[in-house]
Amino acid sequence: MAALMMTGVATFAQTAVKTENTALAKPKREKVTPELQTKKLTEELTLTAEQQVKVRALYEQEAQAKAVLKEERKAAVDEAAKEALKAKAKDDKEAFKAKMKEILTAEQFAKWKTFKAKQPATMGDKGQPKLRSNGGVQKAGPGQLQKN
Repeated sequence: MAALMMTGVATFAQTAVKTENTALAKPKREKVTPELQTKKLTEELTLTAEQQVKVRALYEQEAQAKAVLKEERKAAVDEAAKEALKAKAKDDKEAFKAKMKEILTAEQFAKWKTFKAKQPATMGDKGQPKLRSNGGVQKAGPGQLQKN
């Protein structure tokens, strides 16, 4: 009888913890699609219909290229291959920027660069310590290396 009551209490405790964790969980971000990116850019820069078509096609190309790079990164074993993929990603980013400059007017491109600078980096430098809003450096958590 006591064992049965303990099982019930343990089950209740686990359920309560799960409920608390889901309540505190961050809401999932909406998946970024070429359509969503084009819509957001259209709102920010008031793109023409022709520009919207070109920007959407550019974002679709970028998404495909990123997917290929992601698979190649998973398959890369040695550091030289990983570094080559980083360089390729950087080159792809610069090519994207150049194509965007061709599509947008000079004023729109300047606004786009400002808009991009305000956006948080999606990946960031994972190896770098995070800066807090007060200017301090967040210490590495358990299982993480702290860089000096």
